[in-house]
Amino acid sequence: MTKRLFLANAALTLPFAVAALAAPALVFAAFGLELDVAGELVARGYAATLLGYGIVFFALRDATNVQVQRALLLGSAAFNLVEALVQTGAGFDGVASSVVWFTALLHLLMGVLSVAAIRPMRPR
Repeated sequence: MTKRLFLANAALTLPFAVAALAAPALVFAAFGLELDVAGELVARGYAATLLGYGIVFFALRDATNVQVQRALLLGSAAFNLVEALVQTGAGFDGVASSVVWFTALLHLLMGVLSVAAIRPMRPR
């Protein structure tokens, strides 16, 4: 299950990261967000973080060490559950377009699956 979760994290973040690095205004416009120059700077920083996040998950997709798997799953749970909350708030506040509900649901699913995968692991 962990390999699939690691690949899913990479598959969901890497394309978004590359697109947002190249054209942040265009990518975030799909969410109904208008970026000024400062917003593009912040968006590119977020995209750079996602790029690193996705690369780590892809590079460690075959990790068998329980400590490595647990650390990655904790990171995935934290990122995805917080992002689900942030995006849900944006949806309720009407800040973003309805697309945000789909991405909020994806983040919630990834967060819950990450927590579920952590539970059976026993720390050494």
